[in-house]
Amino acid sequence: MNLLLQKEIDALRDKGIGLGDLTVDEVEALVHAVDRLADPFGEVNADAVGMPVRVSGDVVFWPMTIGACVWLEEYARKWWGSEGKSYFWAVVYCLVHGRDKDAFARLLDEEAAFKAVRDNALGLCVHEAEVIDAMDRALGLGRPKEPRRKGPAVDTGTDWASIVARLESQTGIPAEKWCWGRSADYAMRCYQDLSAFAQKYAGGKSSRRMRDEVDRAVSAIARTRAAIVERVEAGRAAKEVAQ
Repeated sequence: MNLLLQKEIDALRDKGIGLGDLTVDEVEALVHAVDRLADPFGEVNADAVGMPVRVSGDVVFWPMTIGACVWLEEYARKWWGSEGKSYFWAVVYCLVHGRDKDAFARLLDEEAAFKAVRDNALGLCVHEAEVIDAMDRALGLGRPKEPRRKGPAVDTGTDWASIVARLESQTGIPAEKWCWGRSADYAMRCYQDLSAFAQKYAGGKSSRRMRDEVDRAVSAIARTRAAIVERVEAGRAAKEVAQ
């Protein structure tokens, strides 16, 4: 399902309104509104989530998320550098838990972080060679000639905050989902696509028209959602009065 459409369905569900409460016309209107916004930004598909890499048994690695990258850069790398085993297993922790924001909430001091990283490593029950092989595949790296015992260096020049802010404002997908629900590689590709699109239409009437079209598309989604909520809630209120 289109991720923008899923976002709108989730927003309605948060208000207690499921798909079964919508009329056929409302579903069609919602899909049309979402398509209108999604069109300038290219295809949103399964690559947004990323497929996990199986390590062994039930252990899987997910593509690195922005949130995990930021934690590695701001905390793990400063504590342990990027050469030792502590950093290596910190990367492993990120590949296992990168889509779980709560798994990083307690890792803001070195002692707690080291314990969490160590416990995660001890609980994997897999050979280190399997971990290295799966890590290379999850990170999109070629197989090294010698077993690698350190994690990849983090690009400290990446302004993830600005990138996420733009992705949120121009796609409608919340910043939290860009940070924790998408791979960093996918987010960067989307950002580059948006930049290319903006550059193509930069300057003069084309640039203004692009912004106007996006604003109108966002407004159309909001109006469609509000109309659905108003109708459903009014119908429920009427039923309660009748009873």
